Amino acid sequence: MPQQTFQVPRWMFIIVLALLTALVACAVLLYLELRRVAADASQNDETARARHAELQRGLKRAESHILNLYKLSESSSVKTPTAPPQRWHHTVVTKAPKEFVITTDSPTGGVITFRNTGQSRVQDICMVVNDRRWFRALDNAKWAVEGATTDREKAFLLWQYVCAHTYAWPPPDANGPESRNAVKCLSVYGYGWSGELSHALVQLAAVVGLEGRVRDLRGHVVPELFFDGSWRLLDPTLEVFYPDPERGGDPVGVDECAQNPSLVENVAYPTGQDPSLVADYYRSEPNPEDRAASFTTSPVGFRLGPGDEVAFSWVPIHFTRVDREMRRGDAALRPWEEAPGTIPWHSSVYAARPPYLNNAVFRTDPLSSPAAAKAFMLENARVAEVPGLALRDKPDSRLGIMPDPDGGTARAALFVNVPLVITDARLSGFFLPSQPGDKCSVTVSADDQVLQDTLITATDASRPQPFALRIGAKLSGPKRPARYSYAVRIEMNLKDPTRGGLYGLRAETQCQMTPFTPWRLNHGENKIEVRTVGENTQCDLFFSWHEAHSAQHITAAPKGLRIEPGPQGRLTFRWDPPATSDGRPPDFYDIRLSERSDFAWPAVPAAFVEIAADVPAWIAPQPFPARPGTCYFRLRAKNAFGHPGPWSETLAFRAPQGDIVSSPATAPGAPTHPPDVPAPIRPDR
Repeated sequence: MPQQTFQVPRWMFIIVLALLTALVACAVLLYLELRRVAADASQNDETARARHAELQRGLKRAESHILNLYKLSESSSVKTPTAPPQRWHHTVVTKAPKEFVITTDSPTGGVITFRNTGQSRVQDICMVVNDRRWFRALDNAKWAVEGATTDREKAFLLWQYVCAHTYAWPPPDANGPESRNAVKCLSVYGYGWSGELSHALVQLAAVVGLEGRVRDLRGHVVPELFFDGSWRLLDPTLEVFYPDPERGGDPVGVDECAQNPSLVENVAYPTGQDPSLVADYYRSEPNPEDRAASFTTSPVGFRLGPGDEVAFSWVPIHFTRVDREMRRGDAALRPWEEAPGTIPWHSSVYAARPPYLNNAVFRTDPLSSPAAAKAFMLENARVAEVPGLALRDKPDSRLGIMPDPDGGTARAALFVNVPLVITDARLSGFFLPSQPGDKCSVTVSADDQVLQDTLITATDASRPQPFALRIGAKLSGPKRPARYSYAVRIEMNLKDPTRGGLYGLRAETQCQMTPFTPWRLNHGENKIEVRTVGENTQCDLFFSWHEAHSAQHITAAPKGLRIEPGPQGRLTFRWDPPATSDGRPPDFYDIRLSERSDFAWPAVPAAFVEIAADVPAWIAPQPFPARPGTCYFRLRAKNAFGHPGPWSETLAFRAPQGDIVSSPATAPGAPTHPPDVPAPIRPDR
């Protein structure tokens, strides 16, 4: 019997073959996907490693800068409060204008002190240092546009002035009259949110005859100035304007940005904002005009009674200049949550500004003379010499507050008023009892609120008893209204009114002041003009400062300026590093790129910058040309203390349709400048 064989059906063979083919295809696809994932992971690892290496280089660079600065400043720092300053200058100032020159080597901080040594009240102090006119914001508007012949020039010069003297930070009273006062915003604080800075620009524009308005974008506030026949947006908070390529690079207004948000997205922001997020503000139409604030723009006046003094200090924040370069614009690394008043709560965002921490200290000694004692309001009290006082074993008589001879409770009041926001205050003095059991109370109050008080009860009639009250942040603070005054009230009960009293009363009031270096001394010659306001006034003026003699000096300007094509149609500027006194490369480069040979304002946003000097090259923030015509480029080097060297030659170039035509010679009409003049037309810039 023949053996039967089993034959696989044709259809089953086809199915098995299809399954095997599918399995092979899946295996191949899985293999390819695994290779892609591995390649992506490798690329991500390379990106992460590159970013980590870049951050490490930035940290090492910052650490190197800090160590170098510490070594340079260690020898010139004040070791004790009583140590004398290295350099000082003294002069007597009256109402007649006085001019003089102070020459410095490497100033790293100092104090400028006015002391009223006359017998009459000083109504104000007017001083100009290196063409810096401070605490006169409205007068500065006229000065900033001096020489401008068109409304366009005035608008850009005012915008650049506000950009150079402010930074974005929460104001003390958002949307209130305090922070929306251009004088206070620019002269006292130096910071604010977009609403405060926008209103400041519009107020300055009104002073020079420009029409302006403020637009609310529901999340951001911007100003518009009217020139060249239309409203144009110049944002001082983000330090940008929006050129329209279809209109020859002219800046546009809010309505044009709302209709075409790509104009907002195509701009490089000096302050590091995300362009897409900024563009969302303009999409939220309507964008109404902001008319909410009312303004008072009185100037800041420094009134000093006889014996009073005011000291303005300037202390450099050395190492914070590298923070922005180290952070590379990463918003996650910015310490926004730090409380105002800490170092460096603003400089982590701005590399070049502000380079100093400043404050003003008013000292009142109302019992220094009969003229000064007129500041007291007395009730059943008198100002007379307190007998029997001894100082350092030497007989001495001093003026003091004493009860009237008839006895009873003696009361005296002193009101301290200052033109700047109070951040701290200290009151001190001595109470000399006549007999055991005598009492004296001292109270400090503001707006009918008691801030600090003390009660002194005498147990020994032979010794004066000192007292000191520290007010601190109870006067003003981030969550408190700005205060400019406080009251001191004194009550005394003496058993023998002819003996004893309160003497040596002294009030020291610390105030906030704009960090943009009012009345500081620069490296080199400093030209000073000063006078007092008032009849028969006289003040002693003291300049004291410290110098780091071992600091690096920039002895030459960068040379060999040249232009190369850069990424995405942008231009790369290169140069040869300048010579320095110690042979090391400079710490920073101050770069200017403008459409004007006088460098009055930047050609495009982010064209006025300060960069770390690791590589002598800089890539323009946007493609050129922004506007048809010639552009100008120059730079200078700075050491770690911010002291600059001379400006380089001006490089003029045209870039029509990407064709670069450059000329290394000095541009026609572009003046040459000494090392310490930051900008040719506006030395304050």
